[in-house]
Amino acid sequence: MIVEPLGHVACLSLGKNVPMATFIMACCFCQEVRDELANAEDGEESWVTLQTYRTKYQLTERELRLSHTYCPGRLTRYKHLLFGG
Repeated sequence: MIVEPLGHVACLSLGKNVPMATFIMACCFCQEVRDELANAEDGEESWVTLQTYRTKYQLTERELRLSHTYCPGRLTRYKHLLFGG
C-alpha cells in the first residue's frame, strides 16, 4: 500500500485509489460495510464484511473511519422498529 500526497491510499492489487478521509458506512445491525468502489451490475449497493473490505483494499484498522447507517436489507426488515410504522 502506498499513501499518496492527496490523502488517498493506492490499492495496488486493484489499481484504484481509496480515499483515506472518506467515512466508510457500517450497518448498525449486521456490521457489514458499504463498498462504494465495487461495481454492482444490478445497480444495487454492495455490502461486505469489514474484514473483506480491509483485505480487498489492503487497509489497516488505523486507516478506517467508520460511520454508522443501516444496510438496505436491515432497513427493510426493521423499518417498523426504527420509524414506528
